[in-house]
Amino acid sequence: MINTKLIREQRELLEITQTKMAQLLGIARNNYRKIETGEHNPSIDTLRKLLHILELNKRPVVDILDPK
Repeated sequence: MINTKLIREQRELLEITQTKMAQLLGIARNNYRKIETGEHNPSIDTLRKLLHILELNKRPVVDILDPK
């Protein structure tokens, strides 16, 4: 599972709304909300896009994974 706190904080830092993020990813806003809250895991393709948009694609994988 991904580190949802990191994803949300980075999205907010970049001032991207959930609606805008969903549009950029090509998914429904409700599906994006589920990813961000940990209710749903993104596909590999969506995860790659998400990390690129949030400028997290250069971070170590251990930072992206949920620390639980």
